Amino acid sequence: FLDNRQYFVLCDTKKQLQAFSELTYIEIDMTFKRIHSITNEWEVSVYSTQSQKTLTFVQVFTNVETAEAYQNLFEDLFSCIEMDIGKSFNFYQIHGNRLGC
Repeated sequence: FLDNRQYFVLCDTKKQLQAFSELTYIEIDMTFKRIHSITNEWEVSVYSTQSQKTLTFVQVFTNVETAEAYQNLFEDLFSCIEMDIGKSFNFYQIHGNRLGC
């Protein structure tokens, strides 16, 4: 739980994070909602041209819909990746290579 009874649950596996760390492009869907109540589901996905499917690498469940929550999503996601597989990221928009959105 975060302050004020807010929650933020990041769901992934080590294998998903490893595959995620090798991507060059991701998409985050903040509008998709499968859950009945105040809980929202965010998906971190990529479209695979090889399989012609959208693959979800990480799911996030939260009752927060703010810019701060979006920032926490990124910080927590990349902290988990760095802890689990020992890789850090460059971002295309900042460094000119690697991960773009």
